[in-house]
Amino acid sequence: MSFTDLVDSHFHLLSMKNAGIDCAGVLSDLEAGNWGGGIAVCLSDEDCAYTLPLVRGRKNIFCALGCGPWDLDRADRPSPESLVTDLERKLGTGDFAFIGEFGLDAYWQYGTPESQEKLMHLQLELSAALNRPVIIHSRDAGTRTLEILLQHPGVRGIFHCYSYTADAALKLAGRGWYISFAGNITYKKSDAVRSALCALPKECVLMETDSPYLAPVPHRGRPCDPRMVKDTYAASAALRGVDELSWRATVLENFRRLTGEPCQ
Repeated sequence: MSFTDLVDSHFHLLSMKNAGIDCAGVLSDLEAGNWGGGIAVCLSDEDCAYTLPLVRGRKNIFCALGCGPWDLDRADRPSPESLVTDLERKLGTGDFAFIGEFGLDAYWQYGTPESQEKLMHLQLELSAALNRPVIIHSRDAGTRTLEILLQHPGVRGIFHCYSYTADAALKLAGRGWYISFAGNITYKKSDAVRSALCALPKECVLMETDSPYLAPVPHRGRPCDPRMVKDTYAASAALRGVDELSWRATVLENFRRLTGEPCQ
């Protein structure tokens, strides 16, 4: 199967493994199919211990590490400051090209709203200090997430699994952010997300799976893996009214611009 030029800007290898997916086999399939690359997002020390050896030496796979709001609910109840101090130390290894994912989550209500916001601000400040792009998580908190991002004009990165309005997406795109869309663009109730996808300039769009979650139709209900991004590309190209192969090339160029890889 050809995965030529496909990019998956967000996937979780340890969570995929725990869902019964052969991660090494998936990555080998993608490499054999000439994919464009992707970002393996780590959520914990255990995640890093599994992910880093698996991706080391593989072409065009970048890693990310951050402190999500869920870290505030760890058994030791860490403070935002202690979490980010520890994160900065881990980022010094050189293994992580991105800081993230982190942000706000009003659905699960981790910690308190104040501690979530403090944790987000501290990581945006760290991004500015290290000149490293970020990956933003936001669930049921679109207005406040946007307000905080706009308070840090020097920070750039990816707004992952975008699920808000076209107007908010355009504001972010106008400030140099990349907006990444997942398999939920294929779901019946995702009209607002599809509108955002279609409203954005092509230069700021990325595609992702958020594997093992959010499998696109026709795989919905199954554990997702990065190979399924092919269906999300097909759906997004159709929505935008463009040829799928040219859309793959566009998103790959965006990814390479973000990661600093040469455009071919």
